[in-house]
Amino acid sequence: MIEQEIEVRGLMDEWVSRVGQRDAPAVAALYHPTAQFWGTLASHVRDEPVEVHDYYERFLDRDAIDASIGNLRLRCHGDLILAAGHYIFTWRDKPGDDEIKARTRFTFVFGQENDTWTILQHHSSAWVLNGI
Repeated sequence: MIEQEIEVRGLMDEWVSRVGQRDAPAVAALYHPTAQFWGTLASHVRDEPVEVHDYYERFLDRDAIDASIGNLRLRCHGDLILAAGHYIFTWRDKPGDDEIKARTRFTFVFGQENDTWTILQHHSSAWVLNGI
């Protein structure tokens, strides 16, 4: 399972890179066509590829955005890999704006089909820093 974990870590790194490039089609392409996705700023679960793409078009419509992953934990369960952790998004809405940082927590479920790992499920939400 170590090889699969390395591959999934690579997919997470690719997700971060594509977010930083603000490339909505490329980010959405990492999701399986039947994926379920509840984004950090989403008002509802998205379960159609066009909806995932639409979320990222809106989310990445900023002057600059960066994501960094922290505290990533992977667990293998049969043919699936579960990931949990947090990321920090940093962005500016417009040139010259102050930088905004948001710490969020996430879970991903990854599956492999035809030797390709994809995101099957993804949930992200704001992290309450003084929570229990």
